[in-house]
Amino acid sequence: IRWSTDEMQPDKGLEMTVALRETDAGQGVPGNFRALATFNFIYQ
Repeated sequence: IRWSTDEMQPDKGLEMTVALRETDAGQGVPGNFRALATFNFIYQ
């Protein structure tokens, strides 16, 4: 991924899409939810 200078600003960012999967089969419930994801990057 190559970020532009604008995307590196604290009030901007890089849009990402994630896939959520059940960790226990059959336990998912449809509806609204909130989630927190942490991404680790190495800058070169």
